[in-house]
Amino acid sequence: MGGRARTIDPGGHFMVHMFTMTGDKDAIQSSVALGTESTTELISDVEREAALMATEDNDLLIRLDVSRDLLSDVMYRQKAVATGSDRSTRRCLTRKEALKYNVVNIDD
Repeated sequence: MGGRARTIDPGGHFMVHMFTMTGDKDAIQSSVALGTESTTELISDVEREAALMATEDNDLLIRLDVSRDLLSDVMYRQKAVATGSDRSTRRCLTRKEALKYNVVNIDD
């Protein structure tokens, strides 16, 4: 990504997803087994890492001249971990969305 002219090849997809640092269920269960203080520490670590990641996401989009609305409108609305009722953790942008968020800047 980047550069002056950005396109998505015909038939191509631009997919977004949410990140997670809680995908290790064993670590979570271990933390819970150790008690409230350990679980609170784990939650605090996850919150801190999530804030750092959001800052990095914002910085990257600013440098690429992509709308930061992409984060709040699309990326951060995706599930980080699939559930039994919703297996989706990623979403492809429509052509209209790619233009709206300046992911592509050439309407061909």
